[in-house]
Amino acid sequence: MPGFESAENLASDLDGCMRQYAAVTLTLLSARERIVKDLRFSKSCPNFVRRRKSYRKYEFHNCYGRFYIAVINGRIPFKKVLEKLQSEVREKHLECSTLDACAGVSDLQDFAEKCGIQPVTKETVDVDAVVGRIEEEPVDDPSNIKFVHDSDPEYLSLEMTKERYQEMITSAETFLKTRLNVEDSDILPRATKLFKLCVVCYIMASSPLYWGFGPKVYQFVGSQLNAQLEGYASPFNHTLNRYCSPFSLDMVFGSLGTVYGAPVIEEVRKVLPTLEADQPLTLVLNPPYLESELMNCAHRVAELVDLDARIRVLCIVPQWDDAPGIKALRGRDEAGKLKGVLAEDRLLGKYEHYYWDYQKWRPINAKFGSRLLLYSKDGRLRDDERERIEELVALMKKTPEEEASANERPLKSVRLTPRAT
Repeated sequence: MPGFESAENLASDLDGCMRQYAAVTLTLLSARERIVKDLRFSKSCPNFVRRRKSYRKYEFHNCYGRFYIAVINGRIPFKKVLEKLQSEVREKHLECSTLDACAGVSDLQDFAEKCGIQPVTKETVDVDAVVGRIEEEPVDDPSNIKFVHDSDPEYLSLEMTKERYQEMITSAETFLKTRLNVEDSDILPRATKLFKLCVVCYIMASSPLYWGFGPKVYQFVGSQLNAQLEGYASPFNHTLNRYCSPFSLDMVFGSLGTVYGAPVIEEVRKVLPTLEADQPLTLVLNPPYLESELMNCAHRVAELVDLDARIRVLCIVPQWDDAPGIKALRGRDEAGKLKGVLAEDRLLGKYEHYYWDYQKWRPINAKFGSRLLLYSKDGRLRDDERERIEELVALMKKTPEEEASANERPLKSVRLTPRAT
């Protein structure tokens, strides 16, 4: 996928970027459609799993979302990403002859052909046809708006507040007007097209991306820990004004681009002079639970804390203590780059803490252990900062009834709504 370091670079080839995203996403959507039709339980699948309604499609949707993100990011060879998908599908007691036929495939074009579809390229894609498959669907909540993909409205849907929708349209209009001098009569249609293409890009990627800190937790880290940047978000679900997201196209909607890009360092350096001499600056980096992202996050943490003694990086990750990415984040890998900068490593036990499901705007009792990690340049924190961490941990352990209700939303919500099992 094309990478753009800045909004200026993106503006210089916006049409090309749109065509590339549309081509890759359409190819992967078409492949998904073929695979879902061929999905079945494995012979070893337990009966209690077979009885779970919609299990096959729901679990595959989650697996394929992670696969999609890894393909789009392009930091790992396609063959390894595909092998991971095949492995995850087997772990879920599922089989698929179409996926089996893709063994050894090393690029997207071959993958498409093995799935029995014609790969779409940047040169052949019809962007209007791609976004034309996004339809608006009625919702019960009058303050929300919902979009679905016509190939699978049940699973490929995205719901958000009308306020967030209008923000994104306005951001796209501003981008087009100020950077491309688009005529007034063309601005709204083109902004709408950009928005719908962004929906297409995220509608498959929903499941791996949308668990995170709850609204009151974000309120706390913003007010008490001076959190000013969110490293892994999207135009639909970001909660801090400064945010990063996986797709270059997101810069149309105010994203700084990928958390691994140069604009993040530049933005941090702009903020530092505005702080008081001893005022910490917290960057929230909660990576998706993909091994590749966990490892990349570890590298980025090391770079960020090295910028200034006032910088703190806050992460929450799964308790996969034997995984290479978690070892690196805890400074327990062979390189040990983060060993001297890890100031807090707090274990949150399974069923003892809560995440927030931004798909359905509700708290989720974590059925797995998590680690809350906090870094500083010298691996130290002030006493008052450690007190704040105690408060943060306590906040994450509060029951769902103690979290924000729909009427208390301190932040604009987004819900991506694959059907629950």
